Amino acid sequence: MNSDSFTVNKKIYLVPFLFFLIAAGCVNGLLLFVSACLKMFALMLFCAFICACEAAIGMFLLFFYKKEELAISFFLAGSKLPSSRIAYSRNYDMLVKHAVDMLKRDSMQNKRQAQYLALQNQINPHFLYNTLEAIRSEALVEGLDTVASMSENLAHYFRYTISSTFDFVMLSDEIQNVNDYFSIQKFRFGERISLDIDIPESEMFQTYRMPKLILQPIVENALIHGIEPKVEGGIIRISAEFTNLGLYIYIEDDGLGMSPDELIDLNRHLAKDVFSSDTKNAQHDGIAVKNVNDRLKLIYGTRYGLTYFSLPNVGTTAEIFLPLHYEK
Repeated sequence: MNSDSFTVNKKIYLVPFLFFLIAAGCVNGLLLFVSACLKMFALMLFCAFICACEAAIGMFLLFFYKKEELAISFFLAGSKLPSSRIAYSRNYDMLVKHAVDMLKRDSMQNKRQAQYLALQNQINPHFLYNTLEAIRSEALVEGLDTVASMSENLAHYFRYTISSTFDFVMLSDEIQNVNDYFSIQKFRFGERISLDIDIPESEMFQTYRMPKLILQPIVENALIHGIEPKVEGGIIRISAEFTNLGLYIYIEDDGLGMSPDELIDLNRHLAKDVFSSDTKNAQHDGIAVKNVNDRLKLIYGTRYGLTYFSLPNVGTTAEIFLPLHYEK
């Protein structure tokens, strides 16, 4: 569209009104002349009234178009659209259509950029997997079964946490990821730690779909803060049950536990706004307990999420509350 489009549109819209005003003016002029000659004062007053109406209509049209031009000018000046590419237009539909087209182009550009970044980010995990596989192969050649097993578990763990493109996974996938993580930690802690998983084998439990990376951060938190400080170590148990309200998953440890004040502070921390910047209880790996809790609340609603129960020198239980069903 060239820079004269505004003038063209203005002419197109004004033509019918100009013909009307000219015709009405001619008729009024003739009637006014006749009534003056014949001294018909009533007709003269009527013609004068018509002339006043015509003048008002003309002023209204002028004011309307000037106001519309000013409004469009302010809109274009306040936007980031280059003025060289958008001419003035009286047709609001054309202006809205142009804005929608630009939003579509921006959306497509953002989508393509995200796809590019996703493809680019696949390079680093691919290199990592190849390196771990090389370490595993070399360890097997040298008879270092422990190193080979550790490399394999680490590859599985990273493949699940980094490479998977699915936001929702089955409960059985989450359990397997916890097993891979715990197997790696066993190389460090040995027999000091143990994992007991008491999840029913029924399809209802195993195929339950939930967000990815919910269980492992909670297990890691229990290991670091509950079990590791104990000289004799401890055990972590994972269980689950369905009720009329939803699915409850329990992650228990027989570690050091928390004092009443610490427990109150933790649950208050979890009850804060989802976008709270408080990171007091965050883990060093960035997948904090609050991060898990916030993700659950964002997906399911504020009634769902994490709640902690604990007694000093007895242990801690993390309760994860999820809905019975969820449709993405």
